[in-house]
Amino acid sequence: MYSIMYKQIVNPATGRKVNVNGKLGQKVLNNYYNQIGGGNAVITVTDTQTSEDITDKVEIKISPNQQSQVEAERVRVAQTREQAAEAQAREAEAEAERVRAQAQARAHAHAKAQAEAQARAQAQAQEAEAQAAQAQAAQAQAQAQEQENKLILRCIDCMNKACGPYEGKNSIALRELGRLISQQIVNAHPRDFDRIKYLKLCTYDIRDFDFREPQFMPRKALGTFKRIIKSLDNSGCKVRTDLKPLEQTIRNIVNIFPDLCKNAHQVQQQQQQQQGGKRKNNSKNNTKKRKPSRKNNRKRRASKNKRN
Repeated sequence: MYSIMYKQIVNPATGRKVNVNGKLGQKVLNNYYNQIGGGNAVITVTDTQTSEDITDKVEIKISPNQQSQVEAERVRVAQTREQAAEAQAREAEAEAERVRAQAQARAHAHAKAQAEAQARAQAQAQEAEAQAAQAQAAQAQAQAQEQENKLILRCIDCMNKACGPYEGKNSIALRELGRLISQQIVNAHPRDFDRIKYLKLCTYDIRDFDFREPQFMPRKALGTFKRIIKSLDNSGCKVRTDLKPLEQTIRNIVNIFPDLCKNAHQVQQQQQQQQGGKRKNNSKNNTKKRKPSRKNNRKRRASKNKRN
């Protein structure tokens, strides 16, 4: 076994011999070296003169410079592969992140669309409820206005004609109406009323309108007012000169009579609501058992004696 340093090596790609110190020879040597490192490479050395395979007779040595170049090339290739793998991993991660971002954007858009649709549905429902409430309120207001107009017409008819059933159901309003009329008359003549109240207008006492007196009776004042109006309309009443202003005041009250009826019925409604609440509470608090009468006791004892 002897060692020979050859200057040529066979290029396996073409089968030709190349100089080991050349660029192509260095590349062939690097490829052989890499294959040797893999454990499966086979190097064949041939004698240039006899073309004899002398691989078993020679020892191939690679200089340190060549080894460092090969090692550097191997490191560079490994780094290149690692960088390529890292770049591919980054691209894959970026692609995954982009897919996640798109999915999140779609989910956010879907949730936003659902929230907007729900908000629109709620707004429409609230608007429908508000419209229904407004319609109910308008209907209730129309009914209340109609009822109020009917009461005012009945009040006016009660003043001009017979009151009939209206009087029994609206006694509070009639008392309030008499009080309002008396206030209008007295307040219209603050200086002269104390003088003229002892006189008579169409044979009726003007003093009945003095609501300041303790014995003032509103229903009596209302009746006096009705009778005076009828007497003035029938032209059967001669009015004194000093009572002309009072006559004009009474005629003016007739013009505002619908408003007075309206105010009187409002007062009646308020009082009925207050009294209704008190009755309801009292009926709950004052529920006591009634004691049986003596007559029932006697009957009970008689029936018991018959059984015995």
